[in-house]
Amino acid sequence: MDEDALSAILYHSMRLRERRHDGRFGVWESRSAPSAGGIHGLRPLVVPSDEHSPAGLYDPDIHGLIELGGDAALRGSARSRRQAMGVSSQNYFIQFVADSDLYSSRYENSRSLILRDVGALIGIMGLVAAAFDLSCCPLGHLGKDVVAASGLPARYEGAGGIMI
Repeated sequence: MDEDALSAILYHSMRLRERRHDGRFGVWESRSAPSAGGIHGLRPLVVPSDEHSPAGLYDPDIHGLIELGGDAALRGSARSRRQAMGVSSQNYFIQFVADSDLYSSRYENSRSLILRDVGALIGIMGLVAAAFDLSCCPLGHLGKDVVAASGLPARYEGAGGIMI
């Protein structure tokens, strides 16, 4: 898989259809995958198997990766996570990152909603990948170690992942 295929999967899976101001939650969004209250507090942290391709947090508003510090630590943690799960790939490891403060500011016991949102996003990414005749493998992990290695603030937590 090349970067154009990854770009297409990310774009079509997280595409913004509508954004408006909502009295209860502030900003409400409609994207390809549903989200609790339309808050869409998940972002894919993309770690390519190729050491020369950029790694970073996908921002759907700019349709690009935001590079993070500690690239070597992030890649090492993602590689360790793949090995621990017995998954090998020549493509992309994607760790989903949840803004736990965003969810908890709107809902009590928000952890279950984060996991529901991740399941919905994984399902949409699988459908989009299949439409492009590509494979998508959901991973059964939370990925706290990968998120910690990324250098993101403590409010961000691992919430599952995929290999594409």
